[in-house]
Amino acid sequence: MIDKGKISSLQLAVLMYPLILATSVLSVPSVTMRFAGHDMWMSPLWAIFIGLLAIYIAYRLNVRYPSLSPIQSSVLIAGKIPGKLCGLYFLLYMPHLNGVVVREYGEFVLSTILPGTPLYVVMGSLLFVCAINARSGIEVIGRSGIILVALTVIFLFVILLLLIPELYPDELLPIAEKGLKPSLLGAIAPASWLSEFAFLAFLLPFVSDRSRALKASVYSLIAITITMLAVNIVCLFLFGI
Repeated sequence: MIDKGKISSLQLAVLMYPLILATSVLSVPSVTMRFAGHDMWMSPLWAIFIGLLAIYIAYRLNVRYPSLSPIQSSVLIAGKIPGKLCGLYFLLYMPHLNGVVVREYGEFVLSTILPGTPLYVVMGSLLFVCAINARSGIEVIGRSGIILVALTVIFLFVILLLLIPELYPDELLPIAEKGLKPSLLGAIAPASWLSEFAFLAFLLPFVSDRSRALKASVYSLIAITITMLAVNIVCLFLFGI
């Protein structure tokens, strides 16, 4: 069934926030700390350029083929066989990526909240909720996204606020002790997550006020980068090097 629902540019921006941060906040701090050390807070700032590039590519693709998904437009761009192979790659990559995300979610829940619960129950519950949401259509996903993201941001802000007494800002120094290379190497991890803004190409055909989509996407990228930056700084100040 083809979904004919529409979402606003605001809902588009909000949906990208958990899409990227849901797993990046669990992995990016440890990876950037390994490569960048005290400069781990810089890494998301370098990675933002990859996000901007992904947004630009997705937006320009939608401008040229406004009613087509990347799978459909790839046939027109690359030809029948290469285009279909590109579409096949997306069809194979999406389940793989979803499997990785669901597994990370399950492992996180088991290790922090429900250690005695079977993994398949946790993962199955998430997939069941996601299936209901997807079956309800893009409009329901957009509306529920605003509510859930708002609650998530509030909880995250409260957690970071409560951690302030335990933070040691001296861990920030020395800045760029070994130059910019460590922070640039550390930027590879957040850049890989921010490159997922390319998935905008799948959502843009459903945006009602498409003229504002580019600006909304950039705002979403900035919000995600600031969140990554805040989480990295808190991890650095809390755990040290």
